[in-house]
Amino acid sequence: RSGSMGLVRAVMVWSLWALFFPTFSMSIRGVSPSETDKYPSDGASGSFACLDGSGLIVGSRVNDDFCDCVDGSDEPGTSACSNGRFHCPNKGFKPKSLPSSRVNDGLCDCCDGSDEWGSGECVDTCTEKALEAYKDQIDQIEILKKGILVKNRLMEEGKKLVDEKKSILDEASGHKESIQKRLQEAKAIRDALETKEAPVSSSDTESGGLDEGDYEGDDDVDVLIQDDPDQHPEQNFPYPEQYAAPPEAEGDDTENEEAFPYPKEYAAPGSGSDSGSATATGSDSDTVSDQPSDQGEAEDFPYPKEYAAPPDAEDQASDPPEPLDSEPAEAESEPESQQQGEGETEPSESQELIDARVAVSELEKELREWEDKSRDADKILNQVGNNIALIPMYEKCFDRKVRQYTYQVCLFGDAHQKEGSSSTRLGSFQRITQDGNKLYLEYSGGQTCWNGPQRSIKVSVECGAENELGHVDEPSKCVYATTLKTPAVCEEEKLQELEKLVSDLKN
Repeated sequence: RSGSMGLVRAVMVWSLWALFFPTFSMSIRGVSPSETDKYPSDGASGSFACLDGSGLIVGSRVNDDFCDCVDGSDEPGTSACSNGRFHCPNKGFKPKSLPSSRVNDGLCDCCDGSDEWGSGECVDTCTEKALEAYKDQIDQIEILKKGILVKNRLMEEGKKLVDEKKSILDEASGHKESIQKRLQEAKAIRDALETKEAPVSSSDTESGGLDEGDYEGDDDVDVLIQDDPDQHPEQNFPYPEQYAAPPEAEGDDTENEEAFPYPKEYAAPGSGSDSGSATATGSDSDTVSDQPSDQGEAEDFPYPKEYAAPPDAEDQASDPPEPLDSEPAEAESEPESQQQGEGETEPSESQELIDARVAVSELEKELREWEDKSRDADKILNQVGNNIALIPMYEKCFDRKVRQYTYQVCLFGDAHQKEGSSSTRLGSFQRITQDGNKLYLEYSGGQTCWNGPQRSIKVSVECGAENELGHVDEPSKCVYATTLKTPAVCEEEKLQELEKLVSDLKN
């Protein structure tokens, strides 16, 4: 009960405080206290000079519902001038000014109803509004108190993070300088070892081919450098020339005795006129010859025996030829780096060279790590600036559901608009801007709209007891705006100002 009595008392004091404004001395309707001395005291006698200096009229023509001055200053209490201003006294609450065109328009714009003086239908609600304002200020004070407590913790954490980032920058600078020096020395050692252990270049490796003279006496290589036998089939015939087919006989597919160019004693059994009966006899026989296969194979060779292949040559011929560059079986286990041609091995790299290369690689990796740390620390310090309380929330994300969309804003990161599994990037953080006491986070460079600009979003940062992303609007095509309430921007000065105002009302 005592609390409600104190509230009523505060409202009464508020009303008395509002009455401190010299609205009671106004004799001209719609004139603000600061301009009262510019109008005739009784509104009838005397003269009035237009406030813009455009003319001088008699006092009786002020508020006569006819616009005489260009600036509309002669009709503050009527709607005659479209550019005039009407002052609401709002006794017991806060005075305010509105366009004089809204005077007597049937809508109650002033809480005291003074703008609808013609009808008198507006009820004075200034006391109720004063009570609402008082409650709002009490609530705002509580929000500020909670927010400032959280902000103080954020400031402490932020200062530690700032010191940490600055320390990283200093440490990285020293480490990078030391690593670069050691890396330069390690590369010099590696390069010297590589030069020392590099094989002596030969004319073969320089020309990229084989010279016949370099391999004299090597039968296998001689075979390689011969012309392709397919291009010279006459060189591929292994028997005396007298047994070679005449040129005109080649390519004749007709089977007759004249097509066989050799003496008949060398003709294969069953050839010529006997071939048909031999074929028929063979087709009627269901038995296999009991004679050894070796003997049959010998009889099948129709040329002099001195031209026959050795007994083991046929077995070798049936096997697929081995590549000339194949190595013995025991050579397969040797490293590739030790194999160089037939009978030659390339010396492997020394352990000293291997260690030198590893040292260079490790130093390069260490240098990249310190460069990444330095770049990240510098980026954070530059983006946040003097807003130290925001550093602990760096890249934290906040969501807001608006109809079918979920909007997400990540501090100093990216902003997205999500719907189901799809996501549209609204922009990436660019800068912090400030307008008076207002702080803004600007995001731009988002995905391009259909027939429109790249998406962007501007976030107004306001004091709040907790972190909360507000409603998202789209004031123009693909340009979004929202509010982020956070303790990080609650100000002690604002709290003291409200506490003093409420204290004055209570006393």
